[in-house]
Amino acid sequence: MKITPDEIYSETNRLAFLATAAIERYMEQGGLKRSDIADRLGIPRSRVTKVLDGETNMTLRTFASFGLACGIQWHFGGISIENTCMSLPWGGFESPVHMTVNEAVTAVSSPCEQKEDPAYKDPDCTSAELTSCDPVGPL
Repeated sequence: MKITPDEIYSETNRLAFLATAAIERYMEQGGLKRSDIADRLGIPRSRVTKVLDGETNMTLRTFASFGLACGIQWHFGGISIENTCMSLPWGGFESPVHMTVNEAVTAVSSPCEQKEDPAYKDPDCTSAELTSCDPVGPL
C-alpha cells in the first residue's frame, strides 16, 4: 500500500495534536501549570505556551522533555510506537501504572471510557496486565 505525501502530512498533524493533548492531560492529572513545566525545564513560559498552542513544532525531544517534566518515565519496548510503554504517575498510586501509547491516547481522547486497542498485540503490555509491562530499557 502506497501512502501519499498528503496522507503523511495529515497523519503527522494528527499525531502532533495527540502528543500535545497527551502532555496537557498529564499536566492536568498532576495539577501542573504551564509555568510549572517552564520552571522544571528552565525555559520561558512563553516557549511552553507556543509549543502547547501549536505555534511551534513539537519535536520528539520536546515531547520527551515535556513528558519528563510532567513526571512520566519513558521506556522503549519495541521498534514501533505501538510497542512503547510509559509509566504514568497518576495521582494516588504508590507505584506507576504502565500504559502503552495507544492506551494513553485512548485515555486522553476518552478519559472516562478507556478501550483496548484491538490492533495492539504486545503480550507484555496488555490492558489486562498493565502492571506486568516489562520495558526493554529507557528511550
